Amino acid sequence: MRIKAIEIIGFGRWSKQNFLVDRQLQVFTGPNESGKSTIRAFIVGVLFGYPSKKAHQNLYTPKDGSQYGGSLVIEADHQDFRITRIGRTKTTLKIQNLTANQEVVSPEKWLSEQLSPLTRETFDHIFNFDQRDLNRIETLTELDFQKLLLNIGAVGSTQWIDVGQNLDKAADKLFAKRSTKRPINQEMQHYRTTQKTLESKSEDLVAYTALQNKIDDTNQAIKKQQNKVKLADQQYQNQYLLLQKYDLFYQLQQLRQKIARLKAIPIISQNDVSQAQSLDLQINHLQAGIDREKKALNITKKPKNSDLDYDQLRLMLLQIQTDVQDYHQTERQQEEILTAIEDIERQFSDEVPSVLSTEQQQQLTHGYNRKLWWLTGIFGVLGAASFIFNPYFAIILLVLAVGSGSYFWQTQKKHQQQINHILKAYAPLNQQQILDIQLDLKQLPQLDEKLDQCDNLIDSQRFAIEQRLNAVQDSIETHYENERPEILINQLLNELQKRQIEEQNEAALSATHENERLMSIQLQQSTLQKRKDDLSELLHQYKLVDVNELLVQYKASQEQQQQQQRLVDLNSQITVEEQQILSRYDDKMALSQNIDHLKQGVQKERTILSDLQRQLAQQQANQARLTSDDEFMSLQQEVANQKTAILDDFTEYLALKLSSNWIDQALSKASQNRFPKMLEKATYFFEILTQHKYNKIIFDDHKIMVMVKQTNVAFEMIELSTGAREQLYVALRLALAFVINDIIQMPILIDDSFVNFDGQRKASILNMLMHEINGQQVLYWTTEATMFDTKNICNLTKDVTYG
Repeated sequence: MRIKAIEIIGFGRWSKQNFLVDRQLQVFTGPNESGKSTIRAFIVGVLFGYPSKKAHQNLYTPKDGSQYGGSLVIEADHQDFRITRIGRTKTTLKIQNLTANQEVVSPEKWLSEQLSPLTRETFDHIFNFDQRDLNRIETLTELDFQKLLLNIGAVGSTQWIDVGQNLDKAADKLFAKRSTKRPINQEMQHYRTTQKTLESKSEDLVAYTALQNKIDDTNQAIKKQQNKVKLADQQYQNQYLLLQKYDLFYQLQQLRQKIARLKAIPIISQNDVSQAQSLDLQINHLQAGIDREKKALNITKKPKNSDLDYDQLRLMLLQIQTDVQDYHQTERQQEEILTAIEDIERQFSDEVPSVLSTEQQQQLTHGYNRKLWWLTGIFGVLGAASFIFNPYFAIILLVLAVGSGSYFWQTQKKHQQQINHILKAYAPLNQQQILDIQLDLKQLPQLDEKLDQCDNLIDSQRFAIEQRLNAVQDSIETHYENERPEILINQLLNELQKRQIEEQNEAALSATHENERLMSIQLQQSTLQKRKDDLSELLHQYKLVDVNELLVQYKASQEQQQQQQRLVDLNSQITVEEQQILSRYDDKMALSQNIDHLKQGVQKERTILSDLQRQLAQQQANQARLTSDDEFMSLQQEVANQKTAILDDFTEYLALKLSSNWIDQALSKASQNRFPKMLEKATYFFEILTQHKYNKIIFDDHKIMVMVKQTNVAFEMIELSTGAREQLYVALRLALAFVINDIIQMPILIDDSFVNFDGQRKASILNMLMHEINGQQVLYWTTEATMFDTKNICNLTKDVTYG
């Protein structure tokens, strides 16, 4: 599998951004916090699923609220696919075959098959690492690498490894050589004590002996039956092991058919490929150099800004100075109007109220109606006085007094409400201040209109000044940011004078530079033609046209060799006899049915064994009844019971230990014994990385040691420098990926992992990544990329493509 493009919709700091990936080596560079590790986490998330809150990891929630997720465009089985995973909690997986232009029906199953037998854990342990992983080299043991290789190379090995470890632990709980507290150890000690007591009290008992003979016969029958059980169980186990190898046998058959269909491809040597790539790089480099020299030559022939009219530009700047003075005068008028408006608005606690009408002003001026008040009083007094002489007339006067008083009260209440409404709108002014400010309020709309006129005039003046200044700056291709117009005008005047002097000096040097560049172009063109002739001669050997065809044919030959090697490896895992046996079955189901039949036979033989054991128990019970009062027979029975218990427990112990060993041996054979191959390749990589200082890696007593080539002195991990330890870790990681290359190919992800390397070490590892890891795609994230070819670099602060 190779990654061809990364398309992020929303993930961490990245949103709607795409990255193209080189098929061999892709370098992502950028400073800290530029999103390098975010891209690496996105790749792992699309392939194996995004992180969850339960894992207490960075969730990489999009910062701008974009939809969570994105896509990877990959190459697999000579076709292009787009893997799209959207959503973190309710994830939607979609896979499209871009070559066939159709959607994959079962995306989860398809992706699982492409990644098989990798899990997220094994992917991180082999193909994905950073600086923190390099620091963990001291904790690695041979068992860690063995388990990784078994997980990749043997079908279902993870469960079998766990079963083997559990069996070994269960056996250790029953017996240990130097222990006195384990069950079997205690039973053996008790047995020896009882046996000594029995021997001291031994007597010749005929009845006991006769019965003992029967017991011995039964024991012999039990042993024979145990052998039958063992034989039946062995047949069952052998068939079960064949069942575990059936998938490998099926792969072997499919691979044989595939190889038979393919045409033989001529083998291209690695040296020729490297030479062709080197010549191609030199040709591109020389052509780029010639183009640069020609471009520079054209520039020297036509000096920059030679057609500028400096006098016209100076006159324009002086005119702009006059416009700036007019602009400042308008600003001062604006400030005066704003001050007048703010003086009016400052007198009110809330919004500025509208101007009062003439009626509202009269209400504030005159107050309530005193005549109506006096009339009410007169009616009241006359009514009270007339009550003595004429009660009816007095009642009429009193009614008039009450009516006029009520009308007065209603009128006065309405009048007061209107005044309160005016006071509230003009708060905190009193009635006299309200009347005094009416003239200012009438002028406020005129002030607002003048302010708008000033604003528009200022905007137009500012825009005109900026446009003319920008025109001058564009003419001389120089821009100054965040400067006042007066300062900017002076800077531009100085720049014009400086430019005029520089152009005069530049014209004097142009002729000299032109001759030098012409000589350089002629020399590079001669070298370029020689390199082209060498490349053409090399390609002609293989009857090819260009380097791309050579690489395609080289890749095809490598794949053919890998398939042949895979065929050899599969043949080494399954013997000819096993293949003959497996070929008798139509499919895996038929083999499973035969195993079920053998399992039933094992159960039948075990039932017969149980019957014999019950018969033995009955004979022993009869023997105990014959001598129930005899101390000797009691001791004899106790010894027999203890012996039986020891044999049963020790049988269980041996079964557990032997089963654990059988699983280890079977898995080691099934995984093609890859560990020695991995160790050999890691030694080769480590020797290259250390400039041939170390020539051997040793796993000794759960420790990793390395040997110096010149002195043959071995050093432990703790004795090495930080850089050497990290080089060893890189060699082991790359060797792991190399030895499983025939099973699965995945990109190697390296996140800024060589910060402790000096210049020489860093050059060695980068050279190995580019030339030694044949056919392996590498994605490398770093803060600096000066040692890489620019075509392999993606600068995250510049070279970002928005989707």
